Amino acid sequence: TAMVPLRLYSRAAIRAYETGNIAPEAARILQTRKYTGSHYLSWFPAHMGKDVHPQQPNLNEMAHDRARELTRRDDQSATEELGPDVQFNDPLLTFHEITSHYRHNRSRYPLPHSKLERAQEVAFRMLQTRSYPSRGRLSHYNSDINSQCPDCTEVYCSLAHMLWQCPA
Repeated sequence: TAMVPLRLYSRAAIRAYETGNIAPEAARILQTRKYTGSHYLSWFPAHMGKDVHPQQPNLNEMAHDRARELTRRDDQSATEELGPDVQFNDPLLTFHEITSHYRHNRSRYPLPHSKLERAQEVAFRMLQTRSYPSRGRLSHYNSDINSQCPDCTEVYCSLAHMLWQCPA
């Protein structure tokens, strides 16, 4: 009978097997298994790219690409539109991953920097969404507040006027 290679892509796993440093569960399985032929361990460079050998494709990379396509989170027609070099994400498994994915996909603006304090984050978000309180807006809620700009003669002091339109 011919020798059958058992291909592993982890050199560390081959070294561990050769020295007997394997998990007790794996050792138990190997001891009780009946071998029907001759086998040998062979290291296979799994993540070495698609063009490792000119005549043989890297089957591990092909399997990896196909598995990635199965876990895509976007439209099914995206492969043709985006091309073969596009990397897709791993599947969403936990509740936190799923809810975070949908929350971040709905967001229109990037998250504030992590080093900002809470008050700075709130002010930044209000500026992004154009909801920062201006004299003009506050005058709608409280009649005691004058909507006129205190620095110039503009009748309605909007956020845009406060930030960059006021000549003063």
